[in-house]
Amino acid sequence: MDAVSCMIALFAVLLPPVPAAVSSGPGTDWPNATYSITCDGLVKNTFSVRLSNSTATVSGQNAGSTDYDQFTVQYQAAANGELAGIGPASAVLLACSPQPSNFAVQEVQVLRPDGSLVSELPSASTLQNGAILPPVYVPSGLRVTGGNISTDLLAYGPNDTHASGPTVRETATLHWNGTSFERSS
Repeated sequence: MDAVSCMIALFAVLLPPVPAAVSSGPGTDWPNATYSITCDGLVKNTFSVRLSNSTATVSGQNAGSTDYDQFTVQYQAAANGELAGIGPASAVLLACSPQPSNFAVQEVQVLRPDGSLVSELPSASTLQNGAILPPVYVPSGLRVTGGNISTDLLAYGPNDTHASGPTVRETATLHWNGTSFERSS
């Protein structure tokens, strides 16, 4: 064994293993998965959408809508971990833009590693705390910690408009109560 090989072997023994980056649940490729969604309640019944490279478009007719021609659904983020009362799970943030319109809505689905749905987080519209428009989930702020889901939101402040977007950052922690997720802070 030459000197370089000895050094590499020595470093391999001395250095702690580097954890693998996790971008989806075990065995699940969330940006290319199939979801059943309602686009945050814009359609009455769930419709199926198969994402490819993080996005898909479904006709309004296939989504069961007479109000919109189509829905563009986009994967935004996933956070993985152990949830109290559930076990291993992933929180997956999806954005849905109905067309024609000038807005998008978001859904956060909590899924088991096999892709089966546990539940959804409350709609952002239920978290608006008196603001004129609902807050927006921040994709980089979605995490599973301490058995709960924690997420950053951008809320609308008194001087914010739909055109300018929300600017007030807040964090919400949601815990599983055995039947649904509820905000604890």
